[in-house]
Amino acid sequence: MTRGKSSFFAQTRDSEKLIQVALGEKKADLAVVNARLVNVFTKEILDNISVSIKGKWIAAVGNDLKHCIGAKTEVIDAKGKTIIPGLIDGHTHLAWLFTANEFLKHAMKGGTTTIITETLEPFPVSGYDGLVDFLESLKDQPIKIFSTAPFMASISHASRGISLETLKKLLSREDIIGLGES
Repeated sequence: MTRGKSSFFAQTRDSEKLIQVALGEKKADLAVVNARLVNVFTKEILDNISVSIKGKWIAAVGNDLKHCIGAKTEVIDAKGKTIIPGLIDGHTHLAWLFTANEFLKHAMKGGTTTIITETLEPFPVSGYDGLVDFLESLKDQPIKIFSTAPFMASISHASRGISLETLKKLLSREDIIGLGES
């Protein structure tokens, strides 16, 4: 089964532009300079770090990114500020107990910048069209939200499964990144 033209990890047609920005061949839209950066892998706090951004993606992180800054680049001086990576919550159930807005209000306070939600709750009740409505309600949020397709393999009588045709339609969507749980 093939997916759409985008992938979860890149999900952009601009990856070539990101490389060009990192190399200084194109200029960043936004640059955050003079920041402290928490490196969660090495457990270090690094000083005088810059982050170059093109569109909605980070193109480069480093000590000297002047080559990424052009006349039209918005520059934010973050001296005295600290940049930390955001949390990716890889397993949520947004349709279960809360509205997306209520969940995000609390998740964002804890540093969550991306979530992946299951869709097994709305599908059995509302079918494909209802699930698409649910997915559309998750767009244009202050954090990135991806979803999984409901696999719906169950011995429960409440679940009648999902057709291969419907599953293929869901998996071709950019906001669906794979199969979820049943």
